[in-house]
Amino acid sequence: MKVLMINGSPKKNGNTYTALHEMETIFEQEGIETEILHIGNKDIRRCISCGRYWNGIHGSAPGEAKGDVAGLQMMRTLARNMSFLMKSIAPGKEKYSVPAREPFTRTNFIC
Repeated sequence: MKVLMINGSPKKNGNTYTALHEMETIFEQEGIETEILHIGNKDIRRCISCGRYWNGIHGSAPGEAKGDVAGLQMMRTLARNMSFLMKSIAPGKEKYSVPAREPFTRTNFIC
């Protein structure tokens, strides 16, 4: 199992990275491989710090997120819950298999 975490912040090692790294630590403890992909320096639309998002960890100045103990705990809890779900799905697939997929039917919604 592998988790790909995407860091869209223009600051590669900023507060977003701190949140992702907190989760990465838990995933590694749970035996789940991780990769943090930094795309904030790519020529694509990135985070513009609009402040209109829900964030589990807070900090505006570099390093501030490290002081948000409640936010860090939220990131660890999220990673533990995700690990549990990922580990639970694998045995379920083996025991019950994945649901059968219906063939695709094209329609134009005209009756």
